[in-house]
Amino acid sequence: MTTITVRVAAGGDDGYAYAPSTFNNNAAGVYFGKGATAVYNTFMRFLSVAIPKGSTINSAKITFEAALSLSGTTVIVRLVGNDIDDAVAPTNYTEITNLDFTTAVVEWSPAAWTSGTTYDSPDIADIIQEIIDRAGWVSGNDLQVLLIHYGSSTNAYRYATSYDGTPADAPLLTVDFTPPPSVGGFWPFF
Repeated sequence: MTTITVRVAAGGDDGYAYAPSTFNNNAAGVYFGKGATAVYNTFMRFLSVAIPKGSTINSAKITFEAALSLSGTTVIVRLVGNDIDDAVAPTNYTEITNLDFTTAVVEWSPAAWTSGTTYDSPDIADIIQEIIDRAGWVSGNDLQVLLIHYGSSTNAYRYATSYDGTPADAPLLTVDFTPPPSVGGFWPFF
């Protein structure tokens, strides 16, 4: 089994959007859930993800650092992947709302957060597997995961440190996988 970690590595690679047209990819943090009126959707792009095509994803998660202490309940979001071979970070509201999503979805209802503490998403192995199983996936491509609002109550949101807040505490993707069997280099049996 192989484990890789990839952190968001540029300001434009994480951000959030909310209707009717607000888009932000340079704030100190990223919101997800629901504010007083806004419904937040968050994206994170991870660069140069070194998972060979044909690998089996055993487990995967994203680790967030809380930028604020928040306890509003109930936050309900869905984690999805951008269903594309090599993800490009959105640069405006229209682009984030027009992304194609994976059929694999993971629901998450995080408990209260304390500022400065790290929190892990649920296992998103199925989402990562669906992306690397795409015909055009190549090890080293960029991969994007989103948190989509899914029924949070009013003022129930979380705020995680982004790359623009503190690069060393930006969202971190960890994937455990089993590479595909090697091809060639064997002796035939007679």
